[in-house]
Amino acid sequence: MRAWEKLPSFAGHGRFLSWLMKLAYNEFLQSARKARRYRAAVERFEAERAVSQSAAVETDNADNSDLDKVLAVLSEEERTVMIMAFGLGLSHGEVCDVTGMPLGTVKSHIHRARQRIQKAFPQGDNDG
Repeated sequence: MRAWEKLPSFAGHGRFLSWLMKLAYNEFLQSARKARRYRAAVERFEAERAVSQSAAVETDNADNSDLDKVLAVLSEEERTVMIMAFGLGLSHGEVCDVTGMPLGTVKSHIHRARQRIQKAFPQGDNDG
């Protein structure tokens, strides 16, 4: 798809295959960079979570298990952005900076995560 979008940039100098391979290689490099940023963000989150958990040893275990249950229904990406946005208090823009995801993707993950949580844990009309 990217080659089709970038086709007007092919100036006709050199071989088409060389241009196509350079385009594919650049796409690979971008993807690898995004993956590294994402892994680094998850690792930072896990480190923060470990610190938070060790500092909060006296918290109610039932609350922690409830949170684990809620987070378990989410995909890895949804879980990551939800924790960054709501657990660490980062803005959507800051989540974008940390993860390398576009703003629309972050917002979509948060929206879908909320929907999954509401579906998995519907709130009744009772006082709970």
